[in-house]
Amino acid sequence: MISCRLQCPVHLGAILSDKAIDLVDEAASSLRLAQESKPDELETLDREIITLQIELESLKKETDVFSVERRLKVEDDLKIRNKKLRTLLQSGKPVGPMV
Repeated sequence: MISCRLQCPVHLGAILSDKAIDLVDEAASSLRLAQESKPDELETLDREIITLQIELESLKKETDVFSVERRLKVEDDLKIRNKKLRTLLQSGKPVGPMV
């Protein structure tokens, strides 16, 4: 209401100006988006897990020593990240900046 008063040079009983309505609408929209999106830490962790899963699938077809060693490392990294993801989800605490 304060933003509306600052944006509207008319008295309180008048209809709000388009600019004031736009300000309120934009603020409500950004708040809704912030509430619906995942926290940054979860989003990053999800992306890392997907990347590792893709790499793991491609390494399963390889038989050279380097690829086998890399596959073992990727499997370990994937286990660690999945465990961290489960821990974050089970804790129920907000992770990262939430508006």
